[in-house]
Amino acid sequence: MLIDYLHWQFVLSPNWFIKLLWNLERASVRFFSISLMLRTLLSYWHKDAMAFTGGSLGKLATIILWNTISRLIGLIIRSAVIAIWLVIQVIFIPLSLITLVALLLWPLLVIVGLAIGLSLLLV
Repeated sequence: MLIDYLHWQFVLSPNWFIKLLWNLERASVRFFSISLMLRTLLSYWHKDAMAFTGGSLGKLATIILWNTISRLIGLIIRSAVIAIWLVIQVIFIPLSLITLVALLLWPLLVIVGLAIGLSLLLV
């Protein structure tokens, strides 16, 4: 029975937890559409672009300005989404590693806690 517990504690449980963390990581990448955000970082915002169909230089300047503004809006919003994802990753990854280490050290911490408690009772 002790062997089964040790197998669960140090093999099955960490394996399950690592798979869970990996799935959460993949879910966050898909939720924030990081590959799409990086691929379309300099694209127009919601395909809001104007085509030049001829006319005066003022109209051409307006179209160029509008297309530039649309690209800047897209860049700002996509950069903000990527930045939010990075902040979440900076928080998620260390907390995941701390939790995994705590999961692995939990039996040792219980034994140490019991030993300290018993030594304090006997003193």
